[in-house]
Amino acid sequence: MKRTYKISAFVTALTLTSCTVSCGSKSSSSEIQETSAAVTSAETTQETTQETETQTSEQTQTTTEKPAGTTAEPTTSEAPKPKVSDYMTFSGTPQPAMWKATDPKTGNVLYMLGTVHIKPEDAPELPQYVLDVYDSCDSIAVEYNVVELQSDMSTMQSFVKGMMYTDGTTVKDHISGECYEKAVDFLSEHGMYSQLYDMFMPGFWVDLVSSVTLLNIADVSDEGVDAYFIKRCSKDGKKVLNIETLDAQMNVLVAYSDPLAEFMLSDAVDTAGETAAVAESYAQIYDCWASGEIDGLADSYQDMENVPDELMDDYKDYIKVILTDRNSVMADRAAEFLSEGTNCFFMVGAMHFSGSRGVDDLLAEKGYTVERIH
Repeated sequence: MKRTYKISAFVTALTLTSCTVSCGSKSSSSEIQETSAAVTSAETTQETTQETETQTSEQTQTTTEKPAGTTAEPTTSEAPKPKVSDYMTFSGTPQPAMWKATDPKTGNVLYMLGTVHIKPEDAPELPQYVLDVYDSCDSIAVEYNVVELQSDMSTMQSFVKGMMYTDGTTVKDHISGECYEKAVDFLSEHGMYSQLYDMFMPGFWVDLVSSVTLLNIADVSDEGVDAYFIKRCSKDGKKVLNIETLDAQMNVLVAYSDPLAEFMLSDAVDTAGETAAVAESYAQIYDCWASGEIDGLADSYQDMENVPDELMDDYKDYIKVILTDRNSVMADRAAEFLSEGTNCFFMVGAMHFSGSRGVDDLLAEKGYTVERIH
């Protein structure tokens, strides 16, 4: 039976490692305010007056102060929050897909794991075969070290600045007034709107709305699989290698055409009120990952029933940027690790292995021996 995914849930689950607001899996309101401080600081770099610079400095000194334009504290709903675990069908120890790639010329080996960026808090521990590979490696390679990004204000400023309009326009010049007011009303209702956000592209807004949605799901973990291993590397003294550049991560959030951006933002706001349906979509994604049936994940971006016909080409172009093109870069990076004999555990979102043009398929086309071992 065909699975039905919420578009905004798919986008969040696929791209969350690059989210500016929630670099883990679930943001608290204080973390969102920290990012607001980074936004404010990035905006300040474009100002020329000392007065604005002083105001920004004061805003970034503490995360308890809200940036100018931010409304009241988030309201708390009395209704019970839905749980991802209520919709999960897979039970027991996860069996995520894993591959062994071998360079036939040198015999060098690279183990590759499909990860999930969002999971329920009470999800079972990872299987021993995954932990054994981690123990045998000197380092891990992830899409991007989001833990480091989250703790580096300077890098975060550069990241969010990359999503700012530099041509003198604002988001109001790129989406309809109706969509803009809809998003502002939603964010204001939750105490998370700032006038500074008007300078940012719609992808930032989609990310922010999605983070609010995550806050209204009871059991979303504060770390995905990749974030778990990044933190573990810090304790174990192992290196964390970036597969992608920061620019590539940022491009995920600016890959929309203006018409598609408006549709995605409007859809994100609408979906935010359907938290049970979003929780169910996250559960479906988790089930695909935990069962190892990752080709089912392809349904989440191939299911275009809710995409208007006039935006179909735009949506396909968007998928090419955030998935197809990135798969190619990831395969090249894996080939580089194999060629150099780097003893690392290669892990990217399971979506990048799904379908017939996944990282494993592209690596095999390059002449490497790739076998799925779990």
